[in-house]
Amino acid sequence: MGTTESKFKPTTFSCYEVCHTWSPYCTVSAVDVGIACVLQSIKIYSTIYLGGAVIKGRIPTKQEIYKLFMSILRSTWFLSYNAFGFVAAHCTVRKILGYFNFLTLSFVPGWLSSFAAILVEKPSRRIMLATYVTNIASESLYNSLVLNKIIPKMKYLDFVLFAVSLPGYFYLCQNSTMKDPTLHLSRLILNGKKPTNRPNEDTNKNELAIILKDTIKHFVFGVFGQSALNLLKSFRSGKRIVQQGFMARFSFAMFAASITFISRMTKYILKKTTGDEKQWHSALAGLISSPSYFLFRSRDAAFYLFWKLAEIYVRKLNGEGLLLTIPLFTEILYATSTGMLFYFGMLEPHSLKKSYLDFLNKITGDKILAVNHGLIDELYGSKTGLVYNYKPTYQSQFISDELRSHIPKVGNVV
Repeated sequence: MGTTESKFKPTTFSCYEVCHTWSPYCTVSAVDVGIACVLQSIKIYSTIYLGGAVIKGRIPTKQEIYKLFMSILRSTWFLSYNAFGFVAAHCTVRKILGYFNFLTLSFVPGWLSSFAAILVEKPSRRIMLATYVTNIASESLYNSLVLNKIIPKMKYLDFVLFAVSLPGYFYLCQNSTMKDPTLHLSRLILNGKKPTNRPNEDTNKNELAIILKDTIKHFVFGVFGQSALNLLKSFRSGKRIVQQGFMARFSFAMFAASITFISRMTKYILKKTTGDEKQWHSALAGLISSPSYFLFRSRDAAFYLFWKLAEIYVRKLNGEGLLLTIPLFTEILYATSTGMLFYFGMLEPHSLKKSYLDFLNKITGDKILAVNHGLIDELYGSKTGLVYNYKPTYQSQFISDELRSHIPKVGNVV
């Protein structure tokens, strides 16, 4: 990792020499990336939106089909503009300033293109997208800090995030007026089908039997859920997923059953002890059952649940007038987090999750691989060579004498 001074030091390499090495023309390069992203985005969003329509279990009306089609187009335009806009902003910033540094190489154009792109997407989807990229950016930032030896590796950070999040979900899910898929799932775990605001005679008579019944039911659901997940992984990778041993095969089912049993029993004991059911019982039940996480440990899930809970609390406090609403906060958050991801993708790809790095490569038509990472490593002391091993081939008439002095170490010339 380069020093702070070296990272801010201007470099006069052109955008062709550093970024779009496959073409010396900025417009052509931006369009290349945009078209590649359009093709991938149509596949991605068609699957998402059509899958959602199928889950509804009924034939859509003509108006619903039209809305579905427009949603696919709008989301495709959003993601494609984000990719196209990054290259366009990258070249524009270089032309205006006349130089690069490590921020204008990646974060600044990433922020500008992302802020413009999120304004294209439906307002109802923006907070979900902002939460998603903030989750990935925070995990990447943590990886970067650890890999650059700025902070020590925290072995149980993921568990701490989960242990903080679960009581929050269980506490909020007792409020039946709050609507969110994660809170709905929390209600199923903690309360089953029993409404939180109406007495249930069967539950009062035989709570222990219901706890045991739901524990077994959630174990079975977990078995099917893990099997479905393995089938999906097999489909994507083209390889059969084989898990050896009971815990490996049924880890998610054990997690689902454990968290159900422990949280329900905690609530049951607290209710019998205090003589009444209180909302804080649910929070304590979440904390006590949180070690179930080790049965199916997932750092991705832990980070996501933490940021999703933060999103829910922000919406709650905004709705109650207890937290100031900042104009365009969601859009700024999305742009900042995505700008960070562009930075990591360009200068520290080893800090990104492999799945997200593969996603970036896929939606850009592998153009992110064509960036001159060897030159970036020379300039900023980065370690992109740990991930990328590609030397671009340049057209001789379009490169500077300064770049020629680095040939053939960072590329070739024709």
